[in-house]
Amino acid sequence: MPSERLIVIGGHNGGEIGTRETNLFEPATNTWTRAANMNVQRWYPASIPLSDGRQIALSGQITPGVWADVPEIYDPRTNVWTNMTGVNTSDMHDREYTLSYRLPNGRVLVLAVSPNVVRIFDPLALTWTPGPFDPKLSLSSGVMYRPGKILASGGGSTAVGSPAQTSALIVDAT
Repeated sequence: MPSERLIVIGGHNGGEIGTRETNLFEPATNTWTRAANMNVQRWYPASIPLSDGRQIALSGQITPGVWADVPEIYDPRTNVWTNMTGVNTSDMHDREYTLSYRLPNGRVLVLAVSPNVVRIFDPLALTWTPGPFDPKLSLSSGVMYRPGKILASGGGSTAVGSPAQTSALIVDAT
């Protein structure tokens, strides 16, 4: 089975200052190649591979407190980034990577765990719908262990001295 090329976006250009970089890693040859820059610099963006090989850059800080609220989509066949005009992520300002998972139906489940936002994004229709929410998702980590099934654990409150949650839950986005 041939290995897939990895698309790595954004980066760190100082405290909470993003970069516009796109780098491609080819596992078969263990080589890195620079690709076209994103339109907007992003620090801690979500990077979402789509089934057709394109990649979405979602959110991320441009500079401290200034967010990239318009996602971009990268087409490796043309080496071009295009703004996803009409899509806005201003309610998903997460200081870390927004947890994002491509679902079996082609949509994307987005968990912005800092602001407690769960949305499902349709990259073809460019629409957002509310996703399944549970207060235990606050500041949790997550992993998709089966297509459309996400295990979220930990999390809690940002209040000093607050213990982490000791619970876990399954988000079934199927």
